[in-house]
Amino acid sequence: MSLQLQLLRGILRLIAKPLFAATQQAGPARLGLVLSSLGLPLPSGVSVRRSTDHHDWLKIVPKEGAEAQSKTLIWFHGGAYVSGSNFTHRGLLGRLARAGRCEVIGINYPLAPENPAPAGFDAGLDAISSLGLPSGR
Repeated sequence: MSLQLQLLRGILRLIAKPLFAATQQAGPARLGLVLSSLGLPLPSGVSVRRSTDHHDWLKIVPKEGAEAQSKTLIWFHGGAYVSGSNFTHRGLLGRLARAGRCEVIGINYPLAPENPAPAGFDAGLDAISSLGLPSGR
């Protein structure tokens, strides 16, 4: 396990988990995840483009050979539908793009409890559709 990953894991255990356990509310868990994500920043060697339409997505492409990419990875961040975002997972998205030599599109979706299911799922399918990719529906 890398030093960065060990640091992130430790921060999650020290900040995010206790905040959520103490309150059982999404807000503190979200804050803990944002603070924890600062330990795993966007890596060098990738370029980032944000959505310009009403959908909230982030495209990360390796700078080297980015023009010839034919693979796309669609990523829905973790967080059990109550926390997480492209910001909190940007380090992972950048590493996936570099390692896979592909573009990675991270899709944000509405979080619960403010947006109950299936809001997140439907927003994800809508975002995929806006990118011109097949949604499976």
